[in-house]
Amino acid sequence: MKKFLKYLNPAIFTDVVPQVILFLISVTLVFLFLLKPTRTFISTDPPPKIEPITSRLGHLGHKVETGIHLENFHEFDLTNNSFVLNAIVWFKFNPSVISLDTIEKFSFEEGDILSRSKAMTKLIGNLVLAKYRIKFKFTTNLNYKVFPLNSHRIFITLTNKEVSPKELIFESSESGLTLSKNMLISGWKKDRHEVLTGYSESLLDRNDPSTKIFHPVIVFVLDFIRSGARQLVVLFVPLLLFFYLMLFSLSLGKDLYIRRSIMSFGSISGIIGYRFVVERVSPQVGYLMFTDHVFNLLLFIALLIFIINLATKDKEYHFVRGLVVLIAHFTFLTAWYYLCFYWALS
Repeated sequence: MKKFLKYLNPAIFTDVVPQVILFLISVTLVFLFLLKPTRTFISTDPPPKIEPITSRLGHLGHKVETGIHLENFHEFDLTNNSFVLNAIVWFKFNPSVISLDTIEKFSFEEGDILSRSKAMTKLIGNLVLAKYRIKFKFTTNLNYKVFPLNSHRIFITLTNKEVSPKELIFESSESGLTLSKNMLISGWKKDRHEVLTGYSESLLDRNDPSTKIFHPVIVFVLDFIRSGARQLVVLFVPLLLFFYLMLFSLSLGKDLYIRRSIMSFGSISGIIGYRFVVERVSPQVGYLMFTDHVFNLLLFIALLIFIINLATKDKEYHFVRGLVVLIAHFTFLTAWYYLCFYWALS
């Protein structure tokens, strides 16, 4: 019984071997907790606001079947929200009621067409198929709340601001969005996609409802999941290394007080210094992300350990230091579990 009670005494965690065992258990749990959020499609990206086509619009315009074929991305930068894409946009319409001049006035919301070929037309029955090979640059609605765990949903919104839904409406299906088989995006893999059709509305004068204008829109939605763990390793492993090094400083006795203090202070300096590295590769946003919460948590615990090291200068205080080791591990793992399983997935 005495031998069993000995292992329940927190003081044993001031020894190196129990600390190493606790470290291995803790690191294992850290990476196990990451499995669910990294294997789950997590997107907090807000979709563009479009209204479905309804009868309240009154008489609706002629339907134009629309689609896009994505050839390749010249630029695919989710961190800075910048994309340059080669694509083929096509329209199938009745030339007796809609002119080609009207069709080719299409544009992209939050984007600019850098180059556009002349219309390549083909007659299919009594309909005309018009294709345009384009290169365009665009941004999309991105939210980085759970960076770097998040997947992303990209919205490509095509519109025609020269007409209203009473003149023309876009019609499409999931098959209207296709991707080249040769498209490869480093660090990301495509998941699912969908196509949304409707119209957008704008109020020119908020005090005058009669100034409201409408445009037909079609939104091509692409889901991308992060592939590989390189970014997770680069961002979190150094921070965790500094944190666990700080915990190991509690294994040093009062005779090594100077080394213990240097190790504690050095770990805090390392965490703060690495923060600037993380900041350089993180999206520049005004709200707290997953990385920010992890950094703040580790820094707070590290500062408490530093204070404990200063307070236990003259005596061993094995029980206190061992208890601090257990509390630090438990606090970090509990917070990490909450961030991975509840906060990130909410």
